[in-house]
This record gives sequence, C-alpha cells and structure tokens, in this order.
Amino acid sequence: MQTNRILLPMVLIAALAGGGHAETLLIRSDLAGTWIDATDGTPLNIAGDDVADIVSTVGNAVFSTGTWHVGNNGGVGFGTSNLMPPVNQPIPTQQLYQGQQAVAPFADDIGDDTGNTFWKVVHRHGSRADVLVIEWFDKRFEGQQDTSRFEIQIFSDPGPNRIYAQFLYQDIEQPWPNGGAIATIGYQDGGAGFNDVQWSYHVAGAVSNGMVLSLVPEPAAMGLAIVLLSTVRRRIP
Repeated sequence: MQTNRILLPMVLIAALAGGGHAETLLIRSDLAGTWIDATDGTPLNIAGDDVADIVSTVGNAVFSTGTWHVGNNGGVGFGTSNLMPPVNQPIPTQQLYQGQQAVAPFADDIGDDTGNTFWKVVHRHGSRADVLVIEWFDKRFEGQQDTSRFEIQIFSDPGPNRIYAQFLYQDIEQPWPNGGAIATIGYQDGGAGFNDVQWSYHVAGAVSNGMVLSLVPEPAAMGLAIVLLSTVRRRIP
C-alpha cells in the first residue's frame, strides 16, 4: 500500500511534465532569450505563399521531432497540412495549416520573394542538439517596401523555466508591420492536447524590436507538480 501511495503522485507529476498533456500553456514576455543568427544555416528559398519542409531532430513535450512545414507567411506547421495562405485570422483558424498544430511568430501576407528564410540546429551541452532556429530574414511584405526580421527557437531541453519555444523580434517596427498591426501571433494547438494561446491579432505594438515571447506551462501547473513532489517525499519511509 505504501508503494501505491507513492506511485500515484509520481504518475501525476509525469503527466504535468508533458507526458500526459496535462499542462495549460501560455505566452510570457518577461523571460530572457538570445537572438541566434541563422543566416549561416540552410536557406529555404521559399517564394510567394509557399511552404518548405524541414526534418527536425529537436523536439519536446509540445513539439514532436520529424517533418515541420515552414511557411513564407510567418508560421510553422507540425501536422500533415502544408498550407499557409496569406490570410490571417484569430487563433484557432483554418487559415493556419488547416487548423492543425502550428506556431505563428508573425503570420501575415509576407509572400514577397525579397529576403529569405533560414534554419539551423544549434548544438549545446557537448554534442546534444537542443535548439532549432528558423529565421525570417529581411522578408518584405506583399506590395510593400517594408521588411521584417524575426525568428522562432524550439528547445529540446526546456530548462528551469520550461520554455518550449521562443519568438524573437529584431526588426518588426517598420511602418507596415508596425509591431503586429497586420499579423496573428501565437500558438495553435490543433488537437495536440494542450490549448490555443493567442498573443495578439492585428494589434499595433504587440511586439517590438528586441522583444522575446516564450511559450511555457502555466505556473499553477508547475506549482501543483511541486506540491505532489512534496507529498511523495513525506510518504517515503
């Protein structure tokens, strides 16, 4: 019986860690992040409203390894759909990879051939690959002269703050993008087992140069895990 009393809290802790998809996700703007230049990585040469596939060896409890679909229009899909048209709507939306799991660091009608999109894996802690970076570099918006520069980083080791992904912005305040006035920014769950998280939809100044957004679990879920762990410790003879 003593073993069973210990096992139950441990199962719940495992679920909160992601295995049981018990977490509620949110986006925070108060956690540090570091811009990683990916222009020395692989250029995807995506044109218009197209999407290019990459194969990621980096994954975590939210994002599985495998084939990811990188859209020229400022989003990444993780399901089977490779469609990201130029129309952006509030999350959840069929316009973002037909409603499947996706991230939108700056989903909009980028669609122009100017600039490029690059990706690379950064190896840290010896030989373990733990950060995949996708950077939209000097991408120009359809029918406009203004450009943007932003990226997403996804971590195989979320670290103490449990950061699954970060959106980073280096040049997003030119008049047309205006920090989000024309874009959808957020995470679309698409049935992955978590929840949708929208940071903004057509909100000027929602993001700014140098800003970092982090996709993390809700603090309450992390607190519950700590409580359960304390319970286990008290019951160990």
